[in-house]
Amino acid sequence: MALDEKKILKGNFIFVSYNHLNANAIEEDMKLLLDKGVRLWYDINMKKHLGEKWIDIVKEKINHPNCVGVLFYNSTDAFVSPSVQKEQEYVLDRLKKGNFKHWSVNLEGKQTFKMFNDANNILDTKEYSDFQHNVQRALFNDDILCIQRTDSETTVKRIIEDIAVIYGLIDNEETFIDHMQKNSSTATNPEEIILGRYISGEYIGPEYAPDFADQRFGITQNLIQLNQKRYFTKELKWKLLYVKDNTTAVLLCIDIICNDTFESGLKFLTKTFIDISFLEEEKKNGPITARYLTQYDIERCQSIHRDDSLKPVSLEAKHWWIDIDGLTSNWKQTIIGDYCYSKGFVILSKKGIRPVIEIPISNID
Repeated sequence: MALDEKKILKGNFIFVSYNHLNANAIEEDMKLLLDKGVRLWYDINMKKHLGEKWIDIVKEKINHPNCVGVLFYNSTDAFVSPSVQKEQEYVLDRLKKGNFKHWSVNLEGKQTFKMFNDANNILDTKEYSDFQHNVQRALFNDDILCIQRTDSETTVKRIIEDIAVIYGLIDNEETFIDHMQKNSSTATNPEEIILGRYISGEYIGPEYAPDFADQRFGITQNLIQLNQKRYFTKELKWKLLYVKDNTTAVLLCIDIICNDTFESGLKFLTKTFIDISFLEEEKKNGPITARYLTQYDIERCQSIHRDDSLKPVSLEAKHWWIDIDGLTSNWKQTIIGDYCYSKGFVILSKKGIRPVIEIPISNID
């Protein structure tokens, strides 16, 4: 079982707190979770930090900006463990700052209060201060999600459904990008995805049948037909914003593809764009849908530190349409005029469509 710390810390992850007397159950669950791509950190790597203070490493991980919460594996032994008690103290401090969660997996087949009471009954053999007693009372109340552990498979399923999916802990972004690039003969940038084709210039050539519907055709010639005209095409390049619900990749087009108005652009995206830009082979995993960027996309992208995906390649293409509910003053400025003032220069800003597509990934290994 591998725990790639660099990979785990770059996205949302959880810290797992447990007592080493319960290591067998924890190792079984952690192996399944890591194999399923869940980003988590626990002290399997402590041997790599010889010479460092254990408590400093733990505090650093709990307070890491990408740590969204702590999963406690609770037992009587865990409640009286000085090491676990210290972790509980750090968690309570972090919770007071907001935007942080904690959950419990209960071992021993007991409710939390029963383990808590059992821990109180062994005060004569373990150090258990009033301070730690109050910390545990504050943490383990009826408000937190509590999973009663029966077997590893059932427990892991609950952790994935109730925690990992909701808080974006499953590391399938790189898997998706790797898969898309493996199936592209032209992808050169490790962060870009090549998918579909779009207009690069008008084609002037032989007459064509007037009853052709607007569609993609003659793929060997890289041509499409739109509004009774034929066009040469170019590859569409995308950046992954995030993976939604562990089933759908949300991609943002790197380039602006046309300069329709907001209303006509919306109609174009929902009615025409998918049909003329993507082959059936590219939709084999399920239907591809297109839309505008939303404020939720921006917030989600920022929360997982993928802000760079929102940036267009060129300065001239720095503005694009965004969903009307997500408009800010900067986006409104783009809609009002073609020019913006930046660092002493007047810049011609393109108004147009930078599509967002959603593509199923459920069948991608």
